[in-house]
Amino acid sequence: MILVFRRKAAWVVAGAAALFVAGWAPPVDAHAGNADGSRPFVTGVEPALAGIGATAVFAGSWQISLSVTSPQDVTVLDDANRAFVRIVRDGVDGDYGAPAWYTSAIAPDASGAVRLPSGVGPASPPDWRPVSRARGWAWFDPRISAGSGAVSPDMVARAVPVRLRDFDIPLLVGDTPAHIKGYLEFEPPRGRYGHRLLSPPRPAPGVEIGLLAGQAVPTVTVRNDSPDPVTVLGADGEPFLRVGSTVEANLASPAWVQVGRALGRTPKAVADATAQPQWEAISEGHLLSWADFRSRPPDAEPPVSTGYAVEVRRWTIPLRIGAQPAEIKGATTFEPFRPPSRKSGVNGLAAAAAGLFGVALAVSAWAILRRRGSRSLR
Repeated sequence: MILVFRRKAAWVVAGAAALFVAGWAPPVDAHAGNADGSRPFVTGVEPALAGIGATAVFAGSWQISLSVTSPQDVTVLDDANRAFVRIVRDGVDGDYGAPAWYTSAIAPDASGAVRLPSGVGPASPPDWRPVSRARGWAWFDPRISAGSGAVSPDMVARAVPVRLRDFDIPLLVGDTPAHIKGYLEFEPPRGRYGHRLLSPPRPAPGVEIGLLAGQAVPTVTVRNDSPDPVTVLGADGEPFLRVGSTVEANLASPAWVQVGRALGRTPKAVADATAQPQWEAISEGHLLSWADFRSRPPDAEPPVSTGYAVEVRRWTIPLRIGAQPAEIKGATTFEPFRPPSRKSGVNGLAAAAAGLFGVALAVSAWAILRRRGSRSLR
């Protein structure tokens, strides 16, 4: 699979979504990444087993994250009890012959659909491939999506949490059956996240750093008109992205694998921060933007009673400009919605409902970007 960004279309669509959210729509829900407005909560792994933990994490959309320190292999099963992910002693394998691998490896579009490669179906033979050297994996499991119609207009209007349903994700720990248990809840928007740069926007001549507004996760932009390449480093210090005369991604970078999956790319290389970089051109020109998930806000919105914005995280993204080290530093704040005032006559519930509408529009715009930017899924 080769993902080709059409730069003009990509920036028009992404910019339109960002401007809609930031310019004239009500504030966007901090974690309204799921278009249906639902949020998953993991209650635990049953039976409780040492060295195996699961949680829900937000990285563009909600995912289930499974970490393993136990010496046993752990396998994730689909609804037909077919394995599609397994965490083994030397990392993570994905079954590229299983439909569930594709519906979980990449973020669904606004319709909730993921296109399967030709020849992949329920009867396809297993095609196991290594995808990561870490003993943990997060995936976009369809079982944690509430589905169309689960969140009613009345729920949105009342703007109170509603437990929607339970979910159950089967596992095999060695030969022992286990389950990730949890539930889905409609979570009305209580506020929005904002991000600001703390480091200079021009760290070197010809290099300009920016942020896209209206995003729950910091979306960073780098424009490089200097003669030196700018290399963004991942969380483990590995080369992640590079912009010079073209924009390139290191396919072996764990940070890129996560970003690529959010863009609809199944992994093409093993995520291994210690491996030699595997550079692939993903765009022409000198402009790069990405959602930096390692700098994402906390998964739980902070309890705020003052009605004023509070800082919830400071983050740093290391760079190299040519051979010189540099950093992008920023801060993330949470701004709760203000209660309605008599003077303004603004209905806070209506603002929340409109905020969800804004999220849905932004998600739809992002889906258009993905469709225009991707030639195939394999």
